[in-house]
Amino acid sequence: MPSAVSIVGVGLPLIDICPPRRHGHVGLSSLHEPTRARNALRPATDTSGRPPCSKDAFEFSSRAVVCQDTDIRGAVTIGPGTIVHPKATIFAVNGPIRIGSCNIIEEQAVIVNRQREPLMIGDLNLLAVASRIEASSVGDFNTFGPKSSVPATMRITNCCSLGAGVALLPAVDADLALAGDSDPADRTDPEKEPSETLEPYTALWLSDDGQAIGGARIVKRRVWDGKGEEAERDLRMKQVMYLKDVRPTCTPVGPLGAR
Repeated sequence: MPSAVSIVGVGLPLIDICPPRRHGHVGLSSLHEPTRARNALRPATDTSGRPPCSKDAFEFSSRAVVCQDTDIRGAVTIGPGTIVHPKATIFAVNGPIRIGSCNIIEEQAVIVNRQREPLMIGDLNLLAVASRIEASSVGDFNTFGPKSSVPATMRITNCCSLGAGVALLPAVDADLALAGDSDPADRTDPEKEPSETLEPYTALWLSDDGQAIGGARIVKRRVWDGKGEEAERDLRMKQVMYLKDVRPTCTPVGPLGAR
C-alpha cells in the first residue's frame, strides 16, 4: 500500500460546504459534525443567504436525467446518459465540475469542487447513497459505496471500488484520525496539500471481523485482476438504461435541477 494514502473507516465527520436548501439537509444527515468545525469551514454567505459558489453555468446533455429535487450550483456540465437522483448535491464552489456520460449519482450523494481547477469525472461511475466526492479527479468505471468519502487531495483513477463507509483521508490527517482527533478544522488548505492517487483496480472495504484502530474499523485492500470487467461494464450500462426509462416516471425531471 502506498504510504501517502491513509484509509480509515467511518468516524471522521464530513463538512457541508453550503447551508441546506428548504428540501432538507445537504450532505450526510446521519453524521453530526461539531458546530465549531462546521462554521469554520463554511464560507460566508451574501445578503441573499446564497453561498459564494462560482456563477451558475449549466450545460446538461439532452440525454441526461436530472431530477428536480436536486441542488446544483456553479459551473456544472453533465454528459449524456448520466442519472442524477433526487436530493443529490453538486456544488462547484471555486472551479467547474464536468461529469461525463452514463454516471449514476444516487440520493444524498454530494460532489464538491473547492479548488480552482476543474473537477473531471469520467464515465460509468456509481456514486451510491450519501457518498461524498471532493476528489481532484475521478476516472472511469469506479464505484463509491454508501457513505464513502474521498478528499480533495485524492485522485481516483479507473475501476476502483470503495465499500460502504470507507473514508479516504489526506496523509496529513492520518495521525490525528488514528489518535481520535477528527476535528476537520485542523485540516490544511486542500490547494496546498500534495496530491495522492488511488491506483487502478484497487478495492477497499471495511473489515467485518471487529478489528479497529482508534475507534475506526480496519479497511482491507486488494487489487482486482480485472476478470469479468466487460460483464460488469455491461451490467452498469443496463442499470443506466433502466434508470433512464424508470426515473422520469417516478420523479419530476427538469433541465435545471432544483431551480
